[in-house]
Amino acid sequence: MASEPAGCSPVLAAAPLGRKLPGVAGSGFGAGAVWLAEIFDGPADSTARLGRHRHLRTHLGLSITEPRRLRWMELMTAAVDRELPDDELLRRRVVEYFDRGTKIARDVSASPAGEDLGDPGPTPRWGWDGLR
Repeated sequence: MASEPAGCSPVLAAAPLGRKLPGVAGSGFGAGAVWLAEIFDGPADSTARLGRHRHLRTHLGLSITEPRRLRWMELMTAAVDRELPDDELLRRRVVEYFDRGTKIARDVSASPAGEDLGDPGPTPRWGWDGLR
């Protein structure tokens, strides 16, 4: 694996992913962390502050291909293995969530930026048995 720029995560260092995510180095990580906390049964801070479609809207117009989705999954799986406790069920459930979420992001990304996503429905919650 190529060495990473100082202070850069392997996800951002991976070409061409960094080029497809403009502005992600700013508030994107904090918002993403708040989103993940909410999905995994934390407080509804992301929905309260940003609305239910904010996370989906960031993918509009990106035209994410299946190879790019799979590369993202490879990077996220490596991050899960590196960062989470050695708990097989925990790691499996987190990777299952990422797999589901990346498929939704891929599908949404085919629509143009600014597309109306309609009624968002409830924010999904993920637990020990997967989607609730």
